[in-house]
Amino acid sequence: MGSVPLGHIRFEMPAGCGRKARAVEQEVRAQRVMLPDRQGGELEVPCLIASEVNAPAGRWSGACWPTGWHPRCRTQ
Repeated sequence: MGSVPLGHIRFEMPAGCGRKARAVEQEVRAQRVMLPDRQGGELEVPCLIASEVNAPAGRWSGACWPTGWHPRCRTQ
């Protein structure tokens, strides 16, 4: 990712779904992304990206999904 890291967060991921509990460190970045609007165009929006530092190898090591949307980002 091309943006400069804003910071790091650390937390304990609880055990579940066949995995052991473990400490997680994520790097947080911000970048602007283009999303399709509902009128055939595109809308530029800010996006926060949290990616795990030194993620263990496995099926989720490259996973990416939205963590949520801020209510003020809704279109009316």
